[in-house]
Amino acid sequence: MKTKNYSEKLIVAAGRKVEEKEYWLNKLSGKLEKTSFPYDYKKTKAKAGSEQETHRDFFEYKIDDGTRETLEKISKGSDYTMNIVLQAAVTALLHKYTGSEDIIVGAPIYKQEKAGDYINTVLVLRNEINGGMIFKDLLIQVRRTVTDAVKYRNYPLPVLLDQLGLEYDPPEREFPLFDIAVLLKNIHDRDDIRDIETGMIFSFERTAAGISGVLEYDSLLYEERSPRRVVRHLMQFLEKVLENVDLPPAEIEILTEDEKRMLLFDFNDTVTEYGADKTINGLFTAQVDRNPHHTAIMFENEQVTYQKLDQEANRLAHLLRKRGTGPNKVVGVMLDRSIEMITVIMGILKAGGAYLPLDPAFPKKRIVSMLEDCGAAILVSDTRNIEKHSFTDLQNLKLVKQVPHRTQYC
Repeated sequence: MKTKNYSEKLIVAAGRKVEEKEYWLNKLSGKLEKTSFPYDYKKTKAKAGSEQETHRDFFEYKIDDGTRETLEKISKGSDYTMNIVLQAAVTALLHKYTGSEDIIVGAPIYKQEKAGDYINTVLVLRNEINGGMIFKDLLIQVRRTVTDAVKYRNYPLPVLLDQLGLEYDPPEREFPLFDIAVLLKNIHDRDDIRDIETGMIFSFERTAAGISGVLEYDSLLYEERSPRRVVRHLMQFLEKVLENVDLPPAEIEILTEDEKRMLLFDFNDTVTEYGADKTINGLFTAQVDRNPHHTAIMFENEQVTYQKLDQEANRLAHLLRKRGTGPNKVVGVMLDRSIEMITVIMGILKAGGAYLPLDPAFPKKRIVSMLEDCGAAILVSDTRNIEKHSFTDLQNLKLVKQVPHRTQYC
């Protein structure tokens, strides 16, 4: 599938599907964000002619008998209804993981009676979910979304992507609409989404022996433990929510007893003896030496290794020293919560200075007063916040703009 280079056949088909076009442009209007389960690794694109960009691994599991019986009871023996329940459950789990209220997942079209070259084999399913919504209402919404997507499935997806202003040119670009797909093998064919690059695919199958599942995932994005944890949370969610579909998903506890015990006791057992001669910089440098390629910071879908954080912080520290930062010198930091904020703090400490955190939401007068009280002669911020507060008009204040992967003195 390639946008802009699609065939005359698709152009003709799109011209005939006026109602379908109107539906999809309306359904996918506004800001579109791909929802993913948090990555363990930052994905890097493979060069042309090199190995595949994705490496697929699989984790097989089985839905326990109690949950299976409840699921089949709610589905009333219908694979199509069971698919709705499973789609809604994965949608709710994504909401719980990310906090996003706008969730898009993908699915194959329903199996066709006759084999052939179909205009589309992929369904895009967009649903809205908020903290107050009960699971029953989500089921009703997902059913309507799936029904409409099936009804309007014949509008050419490559043409639609162009009309939405989304570029897609595999393997150079990732599929722009979804990163998670859900299917039930009884009514879907996995091959129908074989050309779509995804982070995870949830495949279910109902047989006389029960309901089995396979979580297919990209091992360039996820460690094995993460897909296993996602499945464990999905099973926990299904068990609880199917007992009472009038509960809001936000109130469903997905952590297992072992995970809760780990969070409450093991992770909080942080009493550690440090030598009196150990500094933050020294401890950090030791960690860089031990685990240079381990993840140091994770923010939303971004990760930075200890080595990368160390390199960026050193670069900023060198710049700050040139501008006069050292012992007993205070540097203001006015940044939104981000990976760059941590980089800046480490850079200031490496330069030997102290940092003064400043909330960008503060009034300019208050920020200036705090800088003056601390004797800070340098402010590290980004272009947006500097321009917002018009700090460029202040004399005797050196500004350092900090932007992703680049620091420049102004």
